[in-house]
Amino acid sequence: MKLAFAAVAIAWATILVGLTLAVRYARGLSVPKALLWLHPLLAVITVACLWTAVALWSGKADYFFNSGTFVVSLAFVAGGLLYAVRKWGGRPPLIVTGMHGAVAILGSVLLIVGLVG
Repeated sequence: MKLAFAAVAIAWATILVGLTLAVRYARGLSVPKALLWLHPLLAVITVACLWTAVALWSGKADYFFNSGTFVVSLAFVAGGLLYAVRKWGGRPPLIVTGMHGAVAILGSVLLIVGLVG
């Protein structure tokens, strides 16, 4: 259970770093290299912790926590696609980046509901 709480805390830290990146991109400001590496690093740690927490969950399975884990994993895959577009020299449309963030926030809210509820 402690791993699940830690994973949710890391997920929200990842979201805050991602929001910082999105705002800087939207305003046309330069992005520090540390943020460019911190966001995906935290995302990998989050997804690994979440799936480990699901695998080690004792007792009755929680629908919201499992759904939140799946939705956060979808946001992780979308983030990988955004990274690929950026590496190929393109700039992802802001609406796509916004959807990536919205899915991550939805997943994290589901995780909190699963832990609290």
